[in-house]
Amino acid sequence: MKIYNRPNWENATITDTLILQQIGKERYHYSIETFGTNADECYLEGEAIQKGDRLVAKAEDNCTLILDLNGTFIKVSDKNL
Repeated sequence: MKIYNRPNWENATITDTLILQQIGKERYHYSIETFGTNADECYLEGEAIQKGDRLVAKAEDNCTLILDLNGTFIKVSDKNL
C-alpha cells in the first residue's frame, strides 16, 4: 500500500501487521497495527478467545473484534459494523 508520509509528504510503502500468539488453550494474544492513506496509525492489542474457526475479542469502546480463520487467510471485522 502506498501512503503519503508526513512531514515531507513523500510516497512511502507501508505494511499493516497482525500478530497472533497462543497463550493458553483456546486463548490468544493479538496485536494489530494499521495505517491510513494520510499516514494515521491505529494500534490495538488484547486477548481473544477461540470459538470454532474464529477468535473473538472485546476491545475498546464496546468494539467486539472478530478474527475469522480460514487456512492462511484471516478476516478481521467488528461485530457491531
